[in-house]
Amino acid sequence: MSCYVLYSRAKAEIVAAENLRALGIAAYVPTKRKPSKTGKNWLKIPLFSSYVFIEAGPERIRDIEKVPQITRFVQIGKEYARLTPKDLETIKAADYSEEPVIVEQSGLIIGQQVEIQSGPFIGLMGIVVDPSRNNKVYLAIEGLRCYLSVESADLQYRVVKEKEEEV
Repeated sequence: MSCYVLYSRAKAEIVAAENLRALGIAAYVPTKRKPSKTGKNWLKIPLFSSYVFIEAGPERIRDIEKVPQITRFVQIGKEYARLTPKDLETIKAADYSEEPVIVEQSGLIIGQQVEIQSGPFIGLMGIVVDPSRNNKVYLAIEGLRCYLSVESADLQYRVVKEKEEEV
């Protein structure tokens, strides 16, 4: 079974996941908490806009494409984007955490591959895209065509691979 990434219609992630689950397909939409406009309540909104994560075999692709809220599979080149089971479990675990995302900023260089060492995304790996904007780090996540913005003044990380020198 593979972990695929799907695009959904705008603001239809939750309904798409429900329809996929009705077909017997394991579907998941990670969420984050955000204060309401009045500030009195908290809302759960998708962590990755228009993305639905699924665990399914290739034989279910035709069924998946029939769900009206799904626009297409996320592709990288001609291949369907996939997450490792470990990355999917890390994203799922972050959904249940009340902690802010924590990654260390100082010393990061664009192009380094880093692993987050604390907070709800512990164990998630990505490529540093922008390390220097108001205590924010932007990571490109392998298998997804999106970036994760991580903000914290007290950050922890482990460099997995240094930036490769340009030829």
